[in-house]
Amino acid sequence: MRIVAGTTQSPIFICQPSASKLDDVATAVNYGSTEDIALVGEKIASLLHSKNASLDGLTEPQKTFVSRASEVLSQAQNPLVISGWSLESVEILAAIQSMVDITDDDSNLTFAVFPPQANSLGLAYLC
Repeated sequence: MRIVAGTTQSPIFICQPSASKLDDVATAVNYGSTEDIALVGEKIASLLHSKNASLDGLTEPQKTFVSRASEVLSQAQNPLVISGWSLESVEILAAIQSMVDITDDDSNLTFAVFPPQANSLGLAYLC
């Protein structure tokens, strides 16, 4: 996303099970289990819907992550939520669906879900 944005430093929030090479460019990172990631996604959706949504069930670092991510998403001109399918979690997809459900037609919020082997999928399109 930094390449697309050029020199603009777009905020990147990463929610994943363990560290990755993208962590050093992230605005904030939240590590957790599949269930934790799904819960964080649901809470972000809740805050996007209502600024007074409950953050019960989250740890303090998760609350900070959710608050910051939802604030940035709500203020962004062209927000993008990207997820992969490598964890094969229906709960995470349900959390993304919750975000889709609360966005209205005037919202610029865009979603992308990629398969575990996105490069292989790209190669398949070339064949």
